[in-house]
Amino acid sequence: MIALALVPPPLVIATFGHVLEPLSRCWYFFCSMLVGAAPFLTGGALGAAVAQSGVRRPATRQSWIAIVMGCVLLPVCDCCMNAAASALRAAPRSIAAFALVWGSCCNPVALWCTALVLGWRITVLRVACALVVAAVTASVWTKLPDAPRACSSERMRFTDAFVRGAGGALSSFALAAAVGSVAEVYLPGTTREATPLFASVAGAILSPCSSADALLARTMFASTHAQLAFIVASQCADLRQLALVWRWFGAAYALTAALSAAAVIAAASHVTIP
Repeated sequence: MIALALVPPPLVIATFGHVLEPLSRCWYFFCSMLVGAAPFLTGGALGAAVAQSGVRRPATRQSWIAIVMGCVLLPVCDCCMNAAASALRAAPRSIAAFALVWGSCCNPVALWCTALVLGWRITVLRVACALVVAAVTASVWTKLPDAPRACSSERMRFTDAFVRGAGGALSSFALAAAVGSVAEVYLPGTTREATPLFASVAGAILSPCSSADALLARTMFASTHAQLAFIVASQCADLRQLALVWRWFGAAYALTAALSAAAVIAAASHVTIP
């Protein structure tokens, strides 16, 4: 360390400049996305905190009604869905499906961010896709057998660790922003010219917070269809959402939710966007 400290800075730049320059660009993209997302993440986190404080109160027979209204009207962001899903088990399955999809994908903060970053056309398409996903999921869920009353302790421990470990608006967005920054610098052609299929897979794996997923979509993808596929898949078919549904409703419900979202994304990728 002492020897490295004695090396003149110009020599370090001349020797390692080809390495430091792309790293500095990655850091620049990463910080710019975090700064841009901060207001949306803060609003979503505050809304989620308010909603979860109500969820933790003693449950009544009609408590799911308040939860559904909160998912639809409050800026809960998808980070609140883990607390809301337990109460939604008591709701009719069609209403539970709508609340889970809408609260994750189309809460007020998510729509506000999408309108500011990607414009009103993508915002309207986001709402339309979410409504179709919710309708398809609800129609299929009504035909499924009742969800199991309780999960096994092993599965409960796994899903708790997965959902809680992957949860959190800042942590999930920071991970997605880091991946997006590296892709922007080292693989610019791969991401900017990506197909909707690639964008939807990336959204499902990265699982960014809905409060600021539009920022990632604009940074990583140039195609409007790819941007739409990313923001829909990252909320309706992402790993966090599917793990949450699997925990509280069962594997069949999670599988049908994923297939419904995939079908809608595939159909939307062929729609002409003016």
